[in-house]
Amino acid sequence: MKTEEQRQGIDKPRLIYAALISLIFGMLGLFFSRFLDQCHDFTSRIFISVFFGCLLFGVLFWLLHLEPALSVTAFSLLALCAVALLFVRFFMLNNISMDYVQFLSQWLAKMREYNGVEALRQPIGDYNMPYMYFLFLISKMKLPDLYMIKLLSITFDCILGYYVCKLVSLYTTKTHIRFAAFFATLLVPTVIFNGAYWGQCDVIYTTFALGGLYYGLTRRPRLCVIFFALALSVKIQTIFLLPILLVFWFVKKVNWKNLLWFPATFVAVLLPAITARKPVLDTISIYYKQVSQYPALTLSAPSLYAFIPNEQRYFDMLNSPGILLAGLVTLAFLTQLFYFRSKLNTLRLIQAAFLFTLLLPFFLPKMHERYFYMADVLSVVYIFYYPKRWFVAPLVVGASLVGYARYLFSNTFIPLFVAALGVWIAILFVYIMFLTDLRHANSEKAL
Repeated sequence: MKTEEQRQGIDKPRLIYAALISLIFGMLGLFFSRFLDQCHDFTSRIFISVFFGCLLFGVLFWLLHLEPALSVTAFSLLALCAVALLFVRFFMLNNISMDYVQFLSQWLAKMREYNGVEALRQPIGDYNMPYMYFLFLISKMKLPDLYMIKLLSITFDCILGYYVCKLVSLYTTKTHIRFAAFFATLLVPTVIFNGAYWGQCDVIYTTFALGGLYYGLTRRPRLCVIFFALALSVKIQTIFLLPILLVFWFVKKVNWKNLLWFPATFVAVLLPAITARKPVLDTISIYYKQVSQYPALTLSAPSLYAFIPNEQRYFDMLNSPGILLAGLVTLAFLTQLFYFRSKLNTLRLIQAAFLFTLLLPFFLPKMHERYFYMADVLSVVYIFYYPKRWFVAPLVVGASLVGYARYLFSNTFIPLFVAALGVWIAILFVYIMFLTDLRHANSEKAL
């Protein structure tokens, strides 16, 4: 039962305290921005300091909204954690990855050669349209490209933490556990490195996909389908979790009418490019171009193919069978879920979602080191649901980190097949526990 303070909302003294902390953080950001290599003018420094101050205030406001009765001491500790996690990201802004040098910076330079929206019509880049819209906006600004790219990902880091918190809240209403889930997400090494250090955008599609998962579990089918469509419009890697939509249909959390929102949303996302007279085929063929690139069994991903020499002859031999194998594994798991559909409550659906994000990138060839990102995040959700299985998250995230280390730091100290073995152990354990849970379950109505 809510207290009188909770019913009245956030009181002004706490709100002012949050604003003061954010202001001080923003001023510190302004001071340290002098060490940012690409902040050549005061306007850029002001923008970045204001951005971090506002982002911190948004986080603190949400924490107070979640628990208005927080003591000053508890709130101060949470604010300190938020400041630390944002500062870590701040000091990673200077890093320039090869992806930025070879691709993103080149695409932005190309966009600046065109006037108005003409750049959207051109065959620039191989990312999906939502992200290209963002790059297009950056190309019209006089702010550092590198930092703008990273600031978007850092913003979504916080939104991702919000949805992890919402997923955990389906299992427990204890505020301190929900706070822990939020901060644990922002503390995951691959989440930190992916956006703030590397400048990648895997957090964006993952945020939408986990939002879709949350809305599906809470029986908000329209939002569920829309969020999954948005996720797929950002990155094709959404397919790792997309089968859960079919499972939601099995358990009647969505129906075929709800699914019509998927193509509607997907087309709506493409409309700005189509309005700018970009050929419709070009907006869709990006997916084909993405899957046809990089002829290698694994690109530092801790997958099944880490046990096989990464040579062209093996790729030619195993690429198509590998895709077929991944499809069959997914189909077999879906068939099993359909058979046990009457027993699929929230806890088991979370396990199924986690397994999808492990199985597909593990069995598919041509996976990059970043493609276990969604599994990394869902491993956090999983261990909050099953604290005694805490070791699953280090297994999965640690395996991903091995791939990151190989690409970002040329560190091959830990062989890739060792990381792949860690993922395989995680898959077997989670799957066996899932089966055990199903076999001991009564035929209760799915939640």
